[in-house]
Amino acid sequence: MKFNLRHLILSLLIGYVLTVLAPVLQAKNNNIKLDITTHLGDVHNFSKGDTVSFLLSLDQDAYVFVVYETATGELIQLIPNAAVATNFYKAGLYITIPEPDSGFVFKIQEPFGREKLWAFAVSSQTPEFSGDVLANGLKQLKVSLAELVKTLKSDKKGFGQTQYHLHTHAGK
Repeated sequence: MKFNLRHLILSLLIGYVLTVLAPVLQAKNNNIKLDITTHLGDVHNFSKGDTVSFLLSLDQDAYVFVVYETATGELIQLIPNAAVATNFYKAGLYITIPEPDSGFVFKIQEPFGREKLWAFAVSSQTPEFSGDVLANGLKQLKVSLAELVKTLKSDKKGFGQTQYHLHTHAGK
């Protein structure tokens, strides 16, 4: 009787691990790691007129979605955009933002203040977010950052995010 009870407890414990803990451990393995910097290294202070290029890298193949948050809180979708519609990138390569054929240059201008570049990576194709397409082919989003993150995080196969803080100002 004692042996059967141990056997039952062991079976229940193994069942618990396989059904409850395994998906949690598996989900941790599905996180996509992103790193971001600028062409100048980890410089965070930029003046009016400075041109900035960001470099993004991934630890696994993923669909990338990049948003710039202005000092006033506006969200501008940089990737994908009208000139570069694809947003699937291979791991191990540096993605230049803006890409040479993207149709825009990232130049510091008013309003100045604390700004952020948000980069997200998911395993499945990113959804289309509502917004107004600007003259340079980028999109001013009509969704909040919280809504955007919630939608992108719903990809159960893999998700990652990072951000880069910029401090912009009028003078050198």
